[in-house]
Amino acid sequence: MTATAPIEFYDAPSATEEPVASPSTPSALSEAVAELDEALEGLDEPELPVERERTLRAPGFTRMPVSWHGDHAPMIRTINVMAEEWVRQEFDDLFALKEEIERAACPIDLSTGEKGRPDYAAIPETRKQHWVLELSIKLVDWEQKAAALWGEAMMAKVIRQEVFTDAYLNAVKGRTVEDRTQSGQNASLQDYYFAVLCALRHKHAVAACSGAERLCQRLKDFCAR
Repeated sequence: MTATAPIEFYDAPSATEEPVASPSTPSALSEAVAELDEALEGLDEPELPVERERTLRAPGFTRMPVSWHGDHAPMIRTINVMAEEWVRQEFDDLFALKEEIERAACPIDLSTGEKGRPDYAAIPETRKQHWVLELSIKLVDWEQKAAALWGEAMMAKVIRQEVFTDAYLNAVKGRTVEDRTQSGQNASLQDYYFAVLCALRHKHAVAACSGAERLCQRLKDFCAR
């Protein structure tokens, strides 16, 4: 007969025996945390310089520019002046009509040479109706100009993208993607500026048309009274 292994029995600990604490029990974890707190109490926080402390309190805000700097300021002024002069030339009849309405509402005092307080209610009804009709007719042409400018702005973006793509594809072989991208951006930088100028002119044209619409509506309101 084959000998069988003796059967071992597990003896459960009695109620009087204390269980051995393992690292995973709550009591052991509490003791470890208490020991760590005691060890950290003796450590001092490093002292930072005053300037470094201010930087950490408001990261980036102290270095934020509050105005155009360097060559950017004259460039922005030049672009705004160019766009404003252009819109006054293209919409000269609109600004001439606006000044005519202002002169009719604010007559100049011959003794002092200064404008009086505006009184639009004193303008004759027939003259207001004439301006409403003139604004309504000319708005058709002005809105067409604004639409054409939108097309120019879109085409400027397309041309800039074409220049970028051509420079990217014709870059020296073996260069990285970042180098090719930089070549495309350098080649299309001037076209990018021109696209921004076209978009700004379009915005000025849209603003002029919106102002003409509001002016026409206000004149209608005065005529309906």
